[in-house]
Amino acid sequence: MTSLTTILISWTTVHVFVAVSYSFLYLRRSPSLEYRAFSLMSVAAAIYSLGGAWVESASTLQALTYAQQVQFLSLAVVAYAFIELGFLVIDNGNARVLRWMFAWSAITVGFTVGGFLFDANRNTLTSEAIPSHARSALIASLSPAGIVITGCGFLFVAYSTVRFFCARAGGKPIRPLYSSGMLLSAALAHDVVVSATEAAERYAFEHALLGTSVMLNFMFLRGFVVAGDTLEERTHELKHSYDELRYVEEELVRKEQLAAVGELSAVIAHEVRNPLGVLKNAVAGLRRQHIRDEEQRVLLGVVDEETDRLNRLVRDLLTYARPVEPQSLPLPLNHLVRRALDLARRGTARSELVEFDIDVSGAPSHVDGDRDLLERAFINITENAMEAMPTGGTLSVRARNAEMNGRPAVALSFHDTGEGMDTMVRARARDPFFTTRPSGTGLGLAIVERVVRAHEGTVELSSGTRDGTTVTVTLPRKETPRRSR
Repeated sequence: MTSLTTILISWTTVHVFVAVSYSFLYLRRSPSLEYRAFSLMSVAAAIYSLGGAWVESASTLQALTYAQQVQFLSLAVVAYAFIELGFLVIDNGNARVLRWMFAWSAITVGFTVGGFLFDANRNTLTSEAIPSHARSALIASLSPAGIVITGCGFLFVAYSTVRFFCARAGGKPIRPLYSSGMLLSAALAHDVVVSATEAAERYAFEHALLGTSVMLNFMFLRGFVVAGDTLEERTHELKHSYDELRYVEEELVRKEQLAAVGELSAVIAHEVRNPLGVLKNAVAGLRRQHIRDEEQRVLLGVVDEETDRLNRLVRDLLTYARPVEPQSLPLPLNHLVRRALDLARRGTARSELVEFDIDVSGAPSHVDGDRDLLERAFINITENAMEAMPTGGTLSVRARNAEMNGRPAVALSFHDTGEGMDTMVRARARDPFFTTRPSGTGLGLAIVERVVRAHEGTVELSSGTRDGTTVTVTLPRKETPRRSR
């Protein structure tokens, strides 16, 4: 094995390593078609270098001919892959050139495989003696079609190199691209001259392929460095923008908090001033010297009613303002619902006019949640339902299995036969301090919404002016792990 053969085998190993590396990059980043083109070019370059080593070590004319044909096949693939890579890098598809180049590669492969690329009559070599310039003599035996095909390949590479030189790649480091194109064109021209003159000189294209691989690797590495610097710069800009956004967000939250406090203060002042005015008038009436017992009882009832209203307002405000941090435990659903309805009945006037129809057998016996919070939410729903039926009615409570985002859940619905709500009232029913009743605080459904959301559940409201109102609370449920046998 000669030293040149060893060198060409080493070049083959380098090309194989590059092909494997960029194939992996292409598989990891499939939109990067330039990696695919470069890996294809590296595979073809490895075959070409291996064919050159085969030529150098060939001892028979048949082996020499086969090795030369392998080189021509790989040369067609190298040329096409290089031009495709160049146009991909400069973001210029140039479909016409690529189509012509593909056609040239296909014709070259077809002519080589069919044996039309060489003219046996022009071959002066014999199998008995393979001189040192046998490779040149073999290429010199190209047929007219082979000469035309080789010339076209040279022109395609040279033309593409000029296009690469004139291109602008949006800041991409493409100088190695047209430098490698010039190197390949010069090496190919050198080999053609050597072949035409049958000179006993070494061929340069195998070594030019290695130089091209080095330059293109440098181009890609420079691209990685530029992309890394750009990413670092964009990260710094993003961090700066994030800091500014966070500052603006904090200012906006602070202003919203101040606005909310102002609005809340106005609402509370309005809600408190009304019962205080009524209390003041009732106290003034009670201070009269001559007051009948019946008037005194009425005024004392007013005082008692307005005091209860203020007490409910303070209670609901404290409940609404308190942070909601549920302690989730398995709770018996039937007991939880019945206790909440019983407490609501005790605290609501004329509750004896309302009938309860409870059936929670359609759902599991337990629900996961915080007892106090869920109890408070169910009480608020029940109180709203009973106040919507001042002349009496029926409150139906039903439970069923449900599903939330693929997780098992329990849906609990409260349906009353009251007056219902129109579209406008239904749209604002969950807003804090919105109420249509003189004795209401407007915090009932707002508290229910906060409690249920804290349990990762949902609240749905449906109502009609004659169909009553249905409030459906859906709560996620933990799956009971199966016991292993």
